[in-house]
Amino acid sequence: MSMHVTGYDGPIALPYAVKLGVTKQGKLLNEVTELVDAGRIRSAVTDVAGKIDAAILRRVHAQIENGTARGKIVLAGF
Repeated sequence: MSMHVTGYDGPIALPYAVKLGVTKQGKLLNEVTELVDAGRIRSAVTDVAGKIDAAILRRVHAQIENGTARGKIVLAGF
């Protein structure tokens, strides 16, 4: 997200731009939350692979390479 703060140039504009960006992102997240709660959108996560280790990374990588992966694969348990 890029924005221009009218009336401010250089480093002085940064705090204003950050505030505007956070405000905008907050509004967008609220809209997404409402859509999720209403069931209009849902997560694309189809597999939680588990704790990262060599075997799991090989399995997930193979799924992606051979085209059998659908949606998002989450690696959890760092």
